[in-house]
Amino acid sequence: MTTSDPRRTFLESLLRDDPAESHDQFQEYRIMLENKLQKAERSFRTRRRFTIGLWVGIASLVLLGALVAAIGGPTMRPVGLSFVMIAYGLGYLGLLRLVMYVFVDRYRVERVRDEARDAALLDLSRRVEALTSALLAKPKSAS
Repeated sequence: MTTSDPRRTFLESLLRDDPAESHDQFQEYRIMLENKLQKAERSFRTRRRFTIGLWVGIASLVLLGALVAAIGGPTMRPVGLSFVMIAYGLGYLGLLRLVMYVFVDRYRVERVRDEARDAALLDLSRRVEALTSALLAKPKSAS
């Protein structure tokens, strides 16, 4: 029992059609893929910045809490420890965000890149087949 990818099936059927008709549709499909890739990369950069910013914030809270607790004296020690405890709680969110970044966000961009690469390769193979058939159909001239 074989199941095929619907996107690949659509692309192959589009490229099997008359090249003159399908060229415009394929160009629209490629533009859509390029836009999708740009959007995925932009989203990836935004999520990476958020993850880094979250960890910088956690480290800053720990450092600030330790400094306030050490320098502030006995009256400021509970405030410093509160900062450290808030950072401790945010550390769990930071770990969750890091896991999502490593195991989810990176692969979204890879899937879109793979889809764009497959579309380009299928179009290239169609063009090579068209050139091959044109060269084979061309009558040989006497030299």
